[in-house]
Amino acid sequence: MMCQRIKLLLYDYTKGELSKIEIDMVKSHLEKCNACRKEMVFLEKIKSSIRQELLEPSDKILYKIKKINFENRLINLPVFFKPLIAFAVLVIFLVGFIYFGNLIKQGKTDKLDKFYQDIYDISVDFNNLS
Repeated sequence: MMCQRIKLLLYDYTKGELSKIEIDMVKSHLEKCNACRKEMVFLEKIKSSIRQELLEPSDKILYKIKKINFENRLINLPVFFKPLIAFAVLVIFLVGFIYFGNLIKQGKTDKLDKFYQDIYDISVDFNNLS
């Protein structure tokens, strides 16, 4: 019965949120009870690992935060920017299509091969970053 009561107090004990009487009662019990002492060590480990994650987020978490911020900026663009961006992308594709179409017609595929190789290299570099 005493172990159940102490286990209910352990979390608050690790946070320092117990009264002086409760602190003394928990300390006294932990000196005698191995099972509750193990539970206390377990709670301390969890608490320290959570604190560590909060203080030092991993690179993966930072990347995701930056990605979300970037995506939110794109989503929250003013209404007139979205069609403008779509039009700009369309123009870029058309110009590229015309330019590379002319290269193929003229038989200058070596420039096209270089372009494709550059695109491939960029994608490989980008995949290595993630």
